[in-house]
Amino acid sequence: SFPSPSSAPALVDITAAFEKPWIEQKTDWTGRYMHPGGNQPTYGREMAHTLGAGLLSLQLNYSNKDKEKLLVRLVQYGLDIYAGAAAGAGWYNDGGHNQGRKMPLLLAATMLNDPAIKAWGNAQLHPIFQEDQQTWFVTASDVGRVLNHRDGRPRVEYLTADIGLAEWGMKHATQPANDGRNWDSFYRIVSGAPTIGHVLVARIMGLEADWNWPACFAYYDRYWTIERTNYSAGPNGITPFVGEMWQKHRGNGPAAPTRLRIVR
Repeated sequence: SFPSPSSAPALVDITAAFEKPWIEQKTDWTGRYMHPGGNQPTYGREMAHTLGAGLLSLQLNYSNKDKEKLLVRLVQYGLDIYAGAAAGAGWYNDGGHNQGRKMPLLLAATMLNDPAIKAWGNAQLHPIFQEDQQTWFVTASDVGRVLNHRDGRPRVEYLTADIGLAEWGMKHATQPANDGRNWDSFYRIVSGAPTIGHVLVARIMGLEADWNWPACFAYYDRYWTIERTNYSAGPNGITPFVGEMWQKHRGNGPAAPTRLRIVR
C-alpha cells in the first residue's frame, strides 16, 4: 500500500498487458519466436520490464478491488511457470532471454500460501532460474581463471581484490568462461535493467529467504550503486518507476553488503 509515484503506469494499462495468456513453449533463446506477439512481449528483457511494472504496481495504494484483476492475472502466470518447472522446465542463464519468471512464481506461492509452489522458488533446492544462475560471489577459484576471448567480446579476468564480490555472468552456471569482471561485459545491463525491479519486489514482500540466493540480492544492490543514474524509457535503462520505487523503498534504507564476508 505504498503511495503511487508519478512514474507509475496507469493501473488499467498495466492490467491490460496481462489480459491474454503469456505462453512458455520453449525456454531457450528460440522461445522468443514462440511467444505470441499479440499477447505479450516476445523478448525476455521486455517481458521482465512489463512483469516488473505489474509486480510493483501491486505494492501501491490502490484498493484491493482495483488491484484484484492484475493480481489474478499475475498469479495465473506464476502458476503457469510453476507447472512448467514441475514438468521439468528451466529458465536458464542466457543473456537477456530468461529473466523475470521467478518472482511471479513466488507471488503465486505467497498469495495461495502453497509450500509446493514456493519450493520451486528456493534456489538451493531448484536452481532453475536465470536470476540465480547468473549471480554468485567471487571466490579464490575465480581469480585468474581462463576466460573466452575468441569471440572478441570484452572479458577481463578476476583479481584477488574481487574475492567476495557479488557478481553477474551472462552464462555463469553453464559457460563460466564467458564471465568477465568488466562492467561493460555483454548483456550485463540488458539483463540487469529489467531484473532489478523484481528483486525490489521480493525485498518489499520479505521473500529473500524463500528466494534463497543471497548473491542475487547483493548483486542488485551493487547494480543499483553503479547504474542508479541510468534512468531511461529505453530497454537497457532502469525505468523511472523502478528507480523511484527503489529510492523510496530500498535506496533510503540500510544497504545490504555487496560482498560476501570471507571468514579465514
